[in-house]
Amino acid sequence: MSDFQRNDMTGTIFINDYKSTENQPDMKGDALIDGVEYKVAVWHKTSANGKEYQSMSFQTLEEAEKYKKEGTSNEKTHQSNKPKDQDLPF
Repeated sequence: MSDFQRNDMTGTIFINDYKSTENQPDMKGDALIDGVEYKVAVWHKTSANGKEYQSMSFQTLEEAEKYKKEGTSNEKTHQSNKPKDQDLPF
């Protein structure tokens, strides 16, 4: 077993090799923010004017476990609540 301990305000994401539908994230991972563990999901997007960007979703580990037990996912929620493609401020 590894002695790895994540530092606060850090995280990692990996390519989602199990993506089978467009609603599923392109990348998944985890992060530790202010002592709370989060699951991270990332989607590659293109805005209406053709600029590429990454859309991210964060879910506490506790929420992720709840969805897992219920057999549901927040990925559909992410898609339905996504902002309309627009110019990003950076």
